[in-house]
Amino acid sequence: MSTSSSPFVIAPYSIADLGKNGGGSIEVKVQGFWSSVATLYVRRKVAYDFEPETAIETVTWACEPSHSSGGRDPKELADDLEAEDNFAQALSALIVLGRHIRIQADVLERHYVSECAVRAAELSAKKQAKLVRYAADTPLGFGAAHDLFNAASAIANGPGLRPGFAKITLINRGDLPTDMPTTLELTATRSGRVTVRKNGSVVSKADALEALSVSSHRSALRSNHEYGA
Repeated sequence: MSTSSSPFVIAPYSIADLGKNGGGSIEVKVQGFWSSVATLYVRRKVAYDFEPETAIETVTWACEPSHSSGGRDPKELADDLEAEDNFAQALSALIVLGRHIRIQADVLERHYVSECAVRAAELSAKKQAKLVRYAADTPLGFGAAHDLFNAASAIANGPGLRPGFAKITLINRGDLPTDMPTTLELTATRSGRVTVRKNGSVVSKADALEALSVSSHRSALRSNHEYGA
């Protein structure tokens, strides 16, 4: 979108990427100004006309130029008039580009619809894979959950400074190692009373045991080195 003698440079863009992402931005660097002082925003807009029994969806692709009011760089170009002329040329080119992109609305929409189909298929595949993992992932069960909770309570009430604490990593059935687990933290006071927090929020022992019992059999005490105890 520019030549070696052009006083501005329009960033590269892809119609396919703009369509897949439902829009995007294209920046312009103008000689005599800091960074990018003008930007073309491409946006997919949806309007609904609600009829008595149906909603009619109207899709348009808008191209909206925007620019800052400052950003002059006199070190790059001292002449204010020349700098402003460069800016005017860049803005004019951006408008021409916007019109060029806007007439390709049907192409943008095809890319958008295609990408939505791809993402929907990927999401469906992920959900199906998780259902398979869930079925194969044995739950901890109430008995083991009770034992695990008691072991954590014993650690929290063990010798040492008060309040003492212990943590349990609660893993949801079907979760991958990369998924964020839930943390149960047990804190014991000097009197031996134990407070349970689930991801920072106080919960009852009964609720903690219920969550543990239906979690994966992989749920376990966190070792001291994992949380600095």
